[in-house]
Amino acid sequence: MNKLIILILTISSMNAFAQKLDTLTVEKIMRDPKWIGVSPSNIHWSDDSRKVYFDWNPENKDRDELFSASPANYNPVKVSVEEKKALVPERGEWNKKRTLKVYEKDGDIFLEETKTGKISQLTYTTDRETNPAFSGDESRVIFKRGDNLFALKLSGGELMQLTNFIKTTPGAASTQPAARRGNRNNQSATNEQERWLKNQQLELFDIIKEKDKDRKLDSIDRKENEQKKIKELPIDDKLVSYLELSPDCRYVTYRLIKSPEGAKTAIVPDYVTVSGFTEDIINRTKVGAPQSTFEFFIFDTQRDTVYKIITKDIPGIKDLPDYVKDYPKELA
Repeated sequence: MNKLIILILTISSMNAFAQKLDTLTVEKIMRDPKWIGVSPSNIHWSDDSRKVYFDWNPENKDRDELFSASPANYNPVKVSVEEKKALVPERGEWNKKRTLKVYEKDGDIFLEETKTGKISQLTYTTDRETNPAFSGDESRVIFKRGDNLFALKLSGGELMQLTNFIKTTPGAASTQPAARRGNRNNQSATNEQERWLKNQQLELFDIIKEKDKDRKLDSIDRKENEQKKIKELPIDDKLVSYLELSPDCRYVTYRLIKSPEGAKTAIVPDYVTVSGFTEDIINRTKVGAPQSTFEFFIFDTQRDTVYKIITKDIPGIKDLPDYVKDYPKELA
């Protein structure tokens, strides 16, 4: 009798265990985060070290939200919209003493004093300013606007443009009026005739001679008093990248990218779209297609000179490492 009871209880427990197994879902088997709870992510301190910010989703919503906690209050608090707008981004550049931080937000440049919490907006334009950093002596903030570098002096607010990249189109037509361009074969003769007439007028009329003298003197004065202009750096239809300024603000290094001509990109159809129509996904070029070419330059702002870096001329760049000598067959 006891054996029978034990057998019945065993069979019942097996059935109950089997029924519990049937209730398992894919989410439970794969331990979905929404089932076991979501851990905080992107954890970082505020710049003044008074709060800890992190992304969290304790209520299993569609996406994580920003929370904060502090040594005075361990309980996580959801960050309000107003606080989020005023929040200083985690990314930015510090000075050496970590008392100042410069950062970009919504396309403008800001400066934060960590000791007082004071924030100063350095730029407020419709253009997008990016990549702010301190100069070597930390007296200026260097940033990028468009394709060019700018320097903003912290004491006085003087703004200086450091580069002047000019996009040009090769083979552009002359802007000189057609009536003045004339025939090239007759150009030298025409210029000779004009010079003769001009010299004759200067000999006959003293007033013309005086005016011509005044024009020349004015031209000399303008040239002597003319402010130094930023050197134009023609880049044709190339793209500017890796734009950097040396710590002493003298040298600018940059790379020009030339896109290949005639290289076609592969297109992948996307059938599941919001519009209900098949749309194209632009992909990369085919293997073996022409690739982009790169050139590296150094611009000396003091000498107004641009140097192109020819890597093949660098001493030792093609030297093989010493370990190759241990493999004479491969070396051959």
